[in-house]
Amino acid sequence: MTLTPAPIRRGPLWILLALLLTATVFRLHNLTAPSLWFDERASVMSAEGHLGDWLNLPLDRVIPAPDFSSTAHQASLLAAWRSPDFHPPLFAITLRCWRDLFGDSDAAARSLSVVVSLAAIVFLFDLGRTLFDTPSASWACAVMAVAQPQIQYAQEARGYALWGALFLAASAAAARLYKYGPGWPRAISLAACSLAMLLTHFLAFASIAAIGIWCAIYLRGRAARQTLVAYASALVVLLIVGAPLVSVAVENHQDAMWLREQVAGHVAATVKRVALLPARFLAEPLKGTEILSSATAVAYVIPFLLFRKSAGMAWCALVLCMGVGAVLTMDLILKAAALSYIRFTLAAAPAVYLVISAVPLRRGLRELIPAAAIAGCLLSLPATYDVSWKGEWRELGGDLRHVASPGDIVVFASPPHLFLADPAKLYEGVAFYANPIRCPILILDRPADAEALRHLHDAHRIWIITTNGGVDLGAELPGYRCSPAGPDRLFCGRLWRAVPATAESPTTKPK
Repeated sequence: MTLTPAPIRRGPLWILLALLLTATVFRLHNLTAPSLWFDERASVMSAEGHLGDWLNLPLDRVIPAPDFSSTAHQASLLAAWRSPDFHPPLFAITLRCWRDLFGDSDAAARSLSVVVSLAAIVFLFDLGRTLFDTPSASWACAVMAVAQPQIQYAQEARGYALWGALFLAASAAAARLYKYGPGWPRAISLAACSLAMLLTHFLAFASIAAIGIWCAIYLRGRAARQTLVAYASALVVLLIVGAPLVSVAVENHQDAMWLREQVAGHVAATVKRVALLPARFLAEPLKGTEILSSATAVAYVIPFLLFRKSAGMAWCALVLCMGVGAVLTMDLILKAAALSYIRFTLAAAPAVYLVISAVPLRRGLRELIPAAAIAGCLLSLPATYDVSWKGEWRELGGDLRHVASPGDIVVFASPPHLFLADPAKLYEGVAFYANPIRCPILILDRPADAEALRHLHDAHRIWIITTNGGVDLGAELPGYRCSPAGPDRLFCGRLWRAVPATAESPTTKPK
């Protein structure tokens, strides 16, 4: 029998709107203060279809400065879809369309994640209201509105907020099939959101598995058959469009090698990370509070204790088991440290928000737990907005933009082994904010050869950008002396001016 969902009462609706307004304020605050860091800029390059061009950027020879990030020089949509990224392309394609509408600014790039993060709160409210009750749904949404990692990834031009929103939308559709009966719109929504998840991030297979197992347990009759047909159709689409994406990911698997952790005590460190995850879904524990924060691991146990009594707790148990368990298994097998990065398990965070909001305690005690969680999140807000680690790329790009002119040559010099500051990444980060660079460039990962030096000799002026320390400009540009032309930019580098050296003016070595 098909039931009609009850309309939301005016009181809970106003509460939801107030929570969305609060979440919007927290997500827009400081949105564009930090520069886009490399992963965000990689999303932009993928969206514009130029990630492959950047990966094949010529080194050690003078070339015109290419534009990899602006909408004015974007490649075809097919090139964006085929971008040689380790991640599937749905977020990049969505970001491309978004930037076509709203422009090239940092605010435009990041606002997509803001919008889908707000949509995720709406889906969580619907899910919680369907599987639990309206008060539990409201408390869970309140926690999600102020949780530190939710704000952080709502402010990044990456696909994690989109993955989370799609997961909650799929879960809400499955919950409605369970409570209100069969309906093709619900079944199709479930399958379409699941397909979209896999086209956003490959680790979403764990999220889909959690929903699939839950549906196998709780859906019966026509609702189960409709879901099966919808999923089968989605699987056909996935096989058609997804097989090439898997081959691209395999070819670029080295992009994930930085997660490897070759240290003693890896298993113990992994167990500790698992224990801390429920606390980190709220806010990063302060130094020295790790043992106390590990007590939040009880959030893993509660839904399993209530698994048989509540379909909602069963959903929470499966989501935590699959979402955290998949990354845990990967870390143990590959000796990796993916659990250190909250983004890989962030889709499972709403399960914790629902658990702490729907614990079956007496009235008063029941509300105390989510209220305490919200208070902890609010106290952590200063740390939430401390993103200085993203680097002062905007400022460094501005330093170059203000001095470079036609006839000059800009040299980007950096050792090739630096993970986030190799010479190609150094160029890409500066060019993103100095665009357009109105003169040729030279990207060096070794001392300049005779041909490069000949080009430099013919230049009107020579500007050099290096990483923060560790580059011997005397060795990179023999025969030239260098002097600072701008301040040292945090986690980025510095602009230098190079002129032919004289006997009285030795070459400068940055400190």
